[in-house]
Amino acid sequence: MIATPLPRALRRALVPAVAVTTVALASSVLSTAPVSAPADDLRPVASTSDTLFGFTPGGTSIGSRATVREDYDRISKKLGTPGVYRYFHTGLPGTSFKGSGADFGPPVVVSFKASPTELVAGKHDSRLRSWFRSIPSNRTVWWSYYHEPEDNIERGEFTAKQYRAAWRHLLRLAPERANLRATMILMQWTLDKPSRSVDDYLVPGLDVLAWDAYLTGYTKTTKGTLDQAARVSRRRGLGYAVAEVSVTAERTANANRAKVMEKFVSELIPSTRSDGAEFVTWFEVNKDDGDWRMAPYDAPVTAWRAGTRGSASGGGDGQTQQPTRVRRDPDGDWLSTRRERRHLGTDPRSRDTDGDGLHDGREVRRLKTDPTRADTDGDGMNDRREVRRERDPLRWG
Repeated sequence: MIATPLPRALRRALVPAVAVTTVALASSVLSTAPVSAPADDLRPVASTSDTLFGFTPGGTSIGSRATVREDYDRISKKLGTPGVYRYFHTGLPGTSFKGSGADFGPPVVVSFKASPTELVAGKHDSRLRSWFRSIPSNRTVWWSYYHEPEDNIERGEFTAKQYRAAWRHLLRLAPERANLRATMILMQWTLDKPSRSVDDYLVPGLDVLAWDAYLTGYTKTTKGTLDQAARVSRRRGLGYAVAEVSVTAERTANANRAKVMEKFVSELIPSTRSDGAEFVTWFEVNKDDGDWRMAPYDAPVTAWRAGTRGSASGGGDGQTQQPTRVRRDPDGDWLSTRRERRHLGTDPRSRDTDGDGLHDGREVRRLKTDPTRADTDGDGMNDRREVRRERDPLRWG
């Protein structure tokens, strides 16, 4: 989603709770050039404990009046206790994270919306500062502003420039804490649309570039649905995650939906793990634009529970198995152990050798900063803070 640097204390172990949570309320509506890298570093291999699996908790029917917590508990019984769940605010969050739909206890990926011009003008600064401050320091939160902005921009609701400006403003507001992950969420199909460029949306200081990706009649396969997205995030030095995923009705119009979904789930889990995704959240929602749920079909549910067994979700049975580490890149920083030991002097067991909040692969391949020094240019400000403030971490002053 890919894995990017988990700031200092995070380092892919996330926070003390080895689970991530992306909460999604079903009823809610919510220019950088690619950098090439050595062939052995382009496809990181993550351990089984790296990717967190979960879902967006939604209703069983259109117009369901169940609370998000009721949906969460019901789906957990079917798919297994999630390592991550997703929550959407229809607008801005309240002044406090505590007691909200994102505050169930595990880590969470939470989205919110607001007018870009209002954000840049500072209209909501007090509210957002209060919200950020209220997030417990022991809870990993992937926070996202205006997920899937592409269509809004094309409809003229705001411009890409205004969107970027809003993100820059939020990055200045958000406290620099290890458990907070700035996550931009785009649509996978944007990658296949010539009129769109990912670099139109990106800003410096992001931690994760996540994707809403669906198996369609066009993408056809798991590889076609996910591989390009993982590659794009990785080449931009950002973490990779899958914020929404399911199978469209069009893809199964003339096929057995349960069978197609089972095959997709069986391939999705190992694929996202090998690509180092930080989290994967299935869109378990029945709404007016379709029934995206896995739960009605036994075969994909069985594949999901079996595939996530031993992950941070506990494999659905509450049992956590010892993760299997892969020697080639055990810390998931996109640098092979051999390269770290022989050429870089970095720790092959740590994603962030110097503890500056930027993982080693991003420093080496994208930023050209020193992965063994937290303050490459020696000006008293660590590299991550300089990137966040759009300063040059290679130039003093």
